[in-house]
Amino acid sequence: MNPKIKELWTKAADLESDDSWESQTKFMERFAELIVRECAVVCDTIGKEARKEYKLKYNPWDDGRADGAWQCEETIKEHFGVE
Repeated sequence: MNPKIKELWTKAADLESDDSWESQTKFMERFAELIVRECAVVCDTIGKEARKEYKLKYNPWDDGRADGAWQCEETIKEHFGVE
C-alpha cells in the first residue's frame, strides 16, 4: 500500500475501534474525507507554486484552468501512486 494512503487509513482507523457496521461506515467516510482533503491540498499547492513562479494573480475566471486541472490530476495520481 502507498505510504500516504496507509497514513490516511491509520488516521481514519484510529477514530473507530469496533467491527460494527456503524463504525465501519464512519471509518469509510473519514477515510474518504481525508483523501479528498489531501487532494485539495495538492491542488492548492500547485496553484500557489504556479502563481508564484509566473507571478500570476489569482483569477477564478482564468481561461487556463484546463491546463491547471490536468496538471493537478496528474500530480494527485503521482501523489497517491496511482497510474
